[in-house]
Amino acid sequence: MDISYGVLLYGIVFLSFLVLFYIIQAYRKREKTYYIGAGLGTSFIFVIVLLLLNQKFFSLILFIITGLLSIVALPTIMEAQRREATKQLQKASSSAPLKGRDLLTYVGWLKLARRWSIWKTVTVYTLFTLTGATVVLYVLSIYGIASAGAIVGCIIPIAILTPIIFHHVISKALEETEPN
Repeated sequence: MDISYGVLLYGIVFLSFLVLFYIIQAYRKREKTYYIGAGLGTSFIFVIVLLLLNQKFFSLILFIITGLLSIVALPTIMEAQRREATKQLQKASSSAPLKGRDLLTYVGWLKLARRWSIWKTVTVYTLFTLTGATVVLYVLSIYGIASAGAIVGCIIPIAILTPIIFHHVISKALEETEPN
């Protein structure tokens, strides 16, 4: 399957915005871990540029290296997410009612975890994430951008990693903010 030029350019634009977002977040929140995300995004931009230059071998090598670096950086990123969740929960009033926009931050999910349980919250969060990813990938498949194999290849890691990472982040944040 030949990847279209437009899709690759879209990838560069999307990743550029993501890198810029991470750099702004790193500056605003004084959290250096966001620079890791910016670096990984930049590396993926180079992967796409190499594809555009028809350098598939070097693109594959850089893709594998970036994937391995992502795995190595995962504990650091999870720790930063835990700190962010803890800060958000400490600033929020736990007695305030849950609002829909709270679910865009850790505050809403942490409130749900306190009311329901961590595992129920992780299940709902994972289902939301999988639904969103499936919809995006389905739309991409309609336009011929993503194949069935690509969809399965994206959904399986999301289904495995999302509950593990999210459970770790919210359980640690709740432990730190619970009154003794």
